[in-house]
Amino acid sequence: MRIYRAADYDIESVLARTPVLSAGRRKKRARNYYDLVCAFDIETSRIKVDGEYQSFMYVWQMAIEQDVIIGRSWEDFRALIDKISAHIPDVYLIVFIHNAAYEFSFLKGEFEFSAESVFSVDKRKPLKFDIKNVEFRCSYLHSGLALKAWLNELKAPHRKQSGKDFNYNIVRYPWTPLTYRELKYCAYDVLGVVDAIHIEMERDGDNLQTLPLTKTGYVRRRVRAALQDNIAYNQMRMIQPDYELYLTLKDAFRGGDTHASRFVSGKILSNIHHVDRSSSYPDVMINCMFPMSRFQKVDNPEMEDVRSAMNHDKAVLMQLSISHLRLRKYWRTGCPYISKDKCSVCINPAMDNGRVLSADVVVFSCTDVDLRIILRQYDGEIEVLKMWSARYGYLPQSVRDVINDLYHKKTELKNVVGQELIYMLSKSMINSCYGMAAQDPAKPLILFNHSDERQFYYDTDEQRKTILEKSNHKNFLPYQIGVWVTAWARYELHEGIRMIDECPYNSEGIYNAEFCYCDTDSIFYSGDIDWSGYNKIRMDRSKKNGAFATDRKGKPHYMGVMEPEDDAKLFATMGAKKYVILDDCGTLHITIAGVAKKEGATELQKQGGIEKFIDRDNPPIFNEAGGTAIIYNDNCDINLNIDGHTLSIKDNAVIVPSCYTMGLSDDYERLLKLIESNSELLAFMGEV
Repeated sequence: MRIYRAADYDIESVLARTPVLSAGRRKKRARNYYDLVCAFDIETSRIKVDGEYQSFMYVWQMAIEQDVIIGRSWEDFRALIDKISAHIPDVYLIVFIHNAAYEFSFLKGEFEFSAESVFSVDKRKPLKFDIKNVEFRCSYLHSGLALKAWLNELKAPHRKQSGKDFNYNIVRYPWTPLTYRELKYCAYDVLGVVDAIHIEMERDGDNLQTLPLTKTGYVRRRVRAALQDNIAYNQMRMIQPDYELYLTLKDAFRGGDTHASRFVSGKILSNIHHVDRSSSYPDVMINCMFPMSRFQKVDNPEMEDVRSAMNHDKAVLMQLSISHLRLRKYWRTGCPYISKDKCSVCINPAMDNGRVLSADVVVFSCTDVDLRIILRQYDGEIEVLKMWSARYGYLPQSVRDVINDLYHKKTELKNVVGQELIYMLSKSMINSCYGMAAQDPAKPLILFNHSDERQFYYDTDEQRKTILEKSNHKNFLPYQIGVWVTAWARYELHEGIRMIDECPYNSEGIYNAEFCYCDTDSIFYSGDIDWSGYNKIRMDRSKKNGAFATDRKGKPHYMGVMEPEDDAKLFATMGAKKYVILDDCGTLHITIAGVAKKEGATELQKQGGIEKFIDRDNPPIFNEAGGTAIIYNDNCDINLNIDGHTLSIKDNAVIVPSCYTMGLSDDYERLLKLIESNSELLAFMGEV
């Protein structure tokens, strides 16, 4: 590590002796890059100005390989950018920023950006952006991990330093002297990013021309290569959706199923079991069937057309209108399936934490896989508004081979000395398979315009049809694959829930088992369930399709089976993404969206533990574990005189501590009170 002041660093000499990676004929508008791995970061302080928080940069650091440049002003940074850009006009320097969204909030106040120079994946989330001949890339979106976790996972030589050596609550100014420990903390943040990029490139045979921009890019590259040598590539191209079909697919798309049973919510339960479906998304991508022919639209469809298509093993996409909807047929389930958020029409609904118990009319889009669950749970008069059908088939063997290979490496290399990097890459890539399949092919472009008060805004929806047409020429997995992946995963989860719900009474008139909570691929329940029958079916099909592997101890592992996790001595839930476990050792574990797990468990324990968690009259408040919030100050131009110095504050983002208070929506509170007052019949019949 060598540290330089910005004014003393001879960047021209460094660039002069650096090889250039030529773009060649890789693709249109490809760039030539200096063969240097670089990283940039800033440290900021926050103060109040006229009662409002503002933030400013007091030191920036940029690593060029093992050289670290330290600057205290934006003028120093601008001078460095000018020197880089003046060296060779058509060569770019790639500089990684871990969580570029934060740094960009400051840089946009110091530099002019055009819409073409900023490429964002979401509002205020640039994936990359240019300042003259410097191309900044977000290494957080590339890795999918926080900096500390990423560097630890890769065993980078320069790890993130302890926060004990760097108190963020101290207000430091650009003229504040920095200690050696503080400078080391700054330097290691950027050196660690350089280390990580080098480790990944060496592991995968990449250079800066071929390095994927995002985590999903690794598996996309591998699957694309597998399909290129297979006639299935043309098959995938042929079944890309047109615009009307795409819109219905987008309406039908849902993520994992997360829900708490209304019958146990707000209660402390004992001896609760927990199972996980192993590798749920990879499992269905290998073992389930997908629409593998071009969708054909059915004119004037009726429910009989849907049933006929399903009976002939066809994939069906449809838009339905259901009148007089009631959760009567399968009233005992604690996990109603229809989500209000996915309904384009929902008249006079009775709700269960976002799920529809009953309604006069609902309109939504779904697949035949979803419909199987809906028909099992609900009664109602169904009208088919739109319908498409396609032939079911497995994903191309080349795609399934890639997923299987990743699963084998992940299983076989776990805890094998010397194979840590390959294991971690395989684990990361198999988890990215679903993200690859579910990528929206017509997501509106996110434009940046500094003069617009919104700054980041979506392109007009009229452009989406054009975007889809362009995407269909290069996409190798049609969007319907991602829609069916999550549908099948929900179906497999609900098969497990159904087994619990169908348990009979015991001799005392009490159910032998009861569903408590589910989240994507896991189920919490009370009582006894024999999963051997469920697992045998999944094991047999995984054996048939190669979706199994043996670990280093010789133990076989199968995709899609229910695997037992640690039981909960005590368990309580207050709705989706809100539950607490007390284990056999007396340790409290929490999952509350917006609350840090470890710190939140400690804070809840101090307030009264699991009993406090279910206190609806005086709910717990998380001050220390509530995480942080970001305040964005756009179009800012403030000049302050502090201790004889001028402090200029431009656009910035302020990170402030956040407080989280547990709470319930009014309709959920009402539903729980009905159940508590023995009005369960009214509650599950929807007469609320």
